[in-house]
Amino acid sequence: MLEATQLSAHPERPTAALAAPGALAGVLERAGLRVIDHGEVACPFVFPSAEISWRANASAGVNQLAIAQSGEAAVRTALAEADRGHRRPDGSIRYENVFLWVAGKRPEWRSPATTPRSAGAAKVAEDVIARSARAGKGQEQ
Repeated sequence: MLEATQLSAHPERPTAALAAPGALAGVLERAGLRVIDHGEVACPFVFPSAEISWRANASAGVNQLAIAQSGEAAVRTALAEADRGHRRPDGSIRYENVFLWVAGKRPEWRSPATTPRSAGAAKVAEDVIARSARAGKGQEQ
């Protein structure tokens, strides 16, 4: 599995690397999958209050890391500032998120013996095995 930090020259922002055009599809392709579809989906995050927004966001792994690095007070202040730009008249907080998605399919596996290029090699291998078996029994031809 690829580490998200391997995708960007900016390991401190791995999700930004995945947002670049074609990056998410590239991850699947490097894993040996064929991309069969991709798109975007709107996924707004709506919190009834700033406190609920804090509790939800503070539980996210990336924000847990930020809390461990910078302290809860600093992260709470930063998230409160972000919430102010998304506060609605009723006091709720709404973030307009768009998520990228990609679907991949594992290529169909074909036995090497059934592929035209390797059919000759398979026949040679069978002949070598047969000769070895006969030689082991003293029946070399």
